[in-house]
Amino acid sequence: MRQRLIDAGRELFTAKEFSAVTLREVAARAECDAGLINYYFGGKSGLFREAMSLPQDPIEVIHEAFGDVRPGTGERVCLAVMKLWEESTVQSYVKIYGSSILSTEDTFAMFSGWVETEMLQPMAEQLPVTNPMLRLELAFGQVIGLCSARYIFAREPLASLPREQVAQIYGPLVDAVIFGKLPAKN
Repeated sequence: MRQRLIDAGRELFTAKEFSAVTLREVAARAECDAGLINYYFGGKSGLFREAMSLPQDPIEVIHEAFGDVRPGTGERVCLAVMKLWEESTVQSYVKIYGSSILSTEDTFAMFSGWVETEMLQPMAEQLPVTNPMLRLELAFGQVIGLCSARYIFAREPLASLPREQVAQIYGPLVDAVIFGKLPAKN
């Protein structure tokens, strides 16, 4: 039954945007009770993670990599994100994710709110620096840019470098916006 729900979820999440997929619809496709989605996956987000073959909860992985908030955080976060990407089937679904997230203002707002409340705000509370949200937004942009260049656009030589080497190069850039001096406001 669990696998039937995963298969039904994958079909629906790849055909429709996340917000348009209902638990009842997934259950009907899997020919079971909608309550089993909560039982097996804890809800629609858990089913989405499983259906898209994410090996771990990306928020937990990033929080763990963020760790004790000291220089070196950038390298750990970059490495964790690349490992998560490479060890899942996320690359197969990236165009679907992107088009789904960008398809409507509501879906984009939901995704953006999820990133802010589940990832950035808890991390900002740990940062002993001025303007922690700005710094984390800048770091988030750098990591998204890294993933875009490496995986979506497959820019060489970045795409073929070992992820450990990329993290060693890119990590200090992420650390610079998290821990470095920000320009004075005009």
